[in-house]
Order: sequence, then structure tokens, then C-alpha cells
Amino acid sequence: MFLVYGVHPITIILKDRILHRIYTKIERDLRMKKILIVEDEHLFLKLLNSQLTKKGYLVYQAVNGKEGFAKAKIENPDLILLDIKMQVMDGMTMLDLLRRDKICKKTKVIILTNIEPDENIIKKVIKNKPLYYFIKSDIKLFDLLGKIDQLFPI
Repeated sequence: MFLVYGVHPITIILKDRILHRIYTKIERDLRMKKILIVEDEHLFLKLLNSQLTKKGYLVYQAVNGKEGFAKAKIENPDLILLDIKMQVMDGMTMLDLLRRDKICKKTKVIILTNIEPDENIIKKVIKNKPLYYFIKSDIKLFDLLGKIDQLFPI
């Protein structure tokens, strides 16, 4: 064992353990699939976050399209779960911005909404190509989680 002048050996061991924990967490986070949930219904947002985190996904949240677009550019998620009707910026506007952005244009998107698609929404969906368009009342949480798991097989 060598001694560093003025530093106790136990201090060095403790710092090594802390660094090891930090590196282990970073390595684990890099392997985890990242999902951004853009949803303004707080209970639904909390439920999705909880269930996806339990399944081993790294989850980010936003409560409107503006915040969601900013987080998507920073975090570069593997999947975005996107509501349509929200304050500040709606989901279809956010999806359009994503598809025009160099970094985010190929990001997988699942639309989760209470809105039945009208002609205008259908045109935007065809143009921006989300993976799925689900009406919340028509899909069970278990089925949604299954679809997400299919996108990222272990």
C-alpha cells in the first residue's frame, strides 16, 4: 500500500467506491431505453411513468408540446408517448417540429389521446408517421406496455 502525503488511505478507498457507483449508474443508464412522455393529465402521466420505470425504461416527462420538444432535443429519446390536446403547444405541432428537426426526425412516436381523428388530424398523422395512434379509452395499459416492449426486445 502506498501513502499519499496528507490523504488517509480510507479516504482514497471511499472515493473509489463512490466513483465506481457513479460509473455503474452511468453505464446502466446508457443501456436503458429512453422514453419521453408528453402528457398534460398528471394522473395518467404519473401512471405511465411509474409503469415504464418498473419495466426498466429511463423516463422523462413534459406537460406540453413546447417542453416536450425541448426535452426531445436534449435527451434524444428512443420513443415519445405524445398526447395531442395540450396547453402551450399541442402534440401535432410538436410532432411536426420533430419531423423537421435533424436530431429528432426519426424518433419513434406513439400518439395517445382522447381525440377521435378528424380529417385534419388524419392528414397530419399520414404526413408525420407516428408508429401508432391510440385513443386512451380504447387501449388497456397492459396492451400499451406490450406494444412498447415489442419495440425494444431484450
